[in-house]
Amino acid sequence: MKHMERMERTEHPHLRRRRGVVLLVGALGAVGALLLASCSGSKHAPTAAPSRFNPLQSTTTSTVDPHALHLPDGFEKPDTRFVSIEPVVSHAAPVPIAVRGGHATVEGSATGPSGPAGGATVRIERWVGSAHGSIDVVADGAGHFRAGGLLGGHYSVRAWLQPDLSTFSAATGYVVDGGVFDAAVSMQKSDATTVQVAASTGAVVQGVPFSVLVLVTKQQVDDNGVVQTGPVSGIAVDLAVDGGLDRTGKSPLKTAADGLVSWTVTCNDAGSRSVTATTKDGAGSLQFGCQASGTPPPTGPKVQNFPVGSTFTVPDPGVYPAGVYEAAQNDCSVTWQAWVNGAWQDGESRGFFMTLPGPARNFAATSGSPACTYERIS
Repeated sequence: MKHMERMERTEHPHLRRRRGVVLLVGALGAVGALLLASCSGSKHAPTAAPSRFNPLQSTTTSTVDPHALHLPDGFEKPDTRFVSIEPVVSHAAPVPIAVRGGHATVEGSATGPSGPAGGATVRIERWVGSAHGSIDVVADGAGHFRAGGLLGGHYSVRAWLQPDLSTFSAATGYVVDGGVFDAAVSMQKSDATTVQVAASTGAVVQGVPFSVLVLVTKQQVDDNGVVQTGPVSGIAVDLAVDGGLDRTGKSPLKTAADGLVSWTVTCNDAGSRSVTATTKDGAGSLQFGCQASGTPPPTGPKVQNFPVGSTFTVPDPGVYPAGVYEAAQNDCSVTWQAWVNGAWQDGESRGFFMTLPGPARNFAATSGSPACTYERIS
């Protein structure tokens, strides 16, 4: 024992330091074993510390895809993993602005061709830029109307009384909150009936039957005070033909739901012919040339290749082939010259249909008529 104590006292300092390190490591190992045993006996597993998401590490791509597109040489597939796509935003219908909620007043009178229009619907519209809101009031027996509790601002006022009275030009003005806008609203009558006549062919030949079509339309005011032109059904139409024509079937006939009625007509004598359709509210006529049977028509002008479905807009020099042409609106009026029986003859068409009895040229809108577009329909 004394010998060992002597050895410890005489041991080199480096050896004592190394032995201390070994003892410390052993102690730490023992403590770690105790901690591990304690954790393994716990009812809940330890929660791992959260890690930051890395899309490059989390994104995987299969190298085998039977539906993959093979890019040409020199092209590289773009990396779209960090691309954001903005949602598609639809444009909602404009929301009407407020009209009531203030202290302004809009009042006035509604009159028609015969004086005060009692019972007329009066639409009062408030405008802010291109946005607007509206309210409707009804004129009393004397044609007076009034709306209070309105917001200040720009106003337009129009009126209508079905079936045939409407405002062509609205009364407009500005009223401050607490003020009064006195609006005088006048209405005009819109009940015109149009009778249009057309032939089913542009080349009438002696002895060959063809159809004469009649369309009857009439203006009327809709539920929003807008003048519309629509077909008139059930109205009696009488068709009169000149001495060189024969009409098949009785007359008058009543129009169908689409406003149309038709007859079969045969030309007996060559030359210039005409038919006239008459109703209780108006009349329309059609003039055309009838070619002699077996006689080729005289050599005429050079006609453009203009198949059915083609369109042109007046003014236009032509020359366009004979046939029936239809406009997109009813207020069209156009003059033209048609090659009939070896000579140019002046003609004029109004409304939807234009029937050219021969090749025609020099199409021009009459005074007050819009520059209408016509489509060849036969």
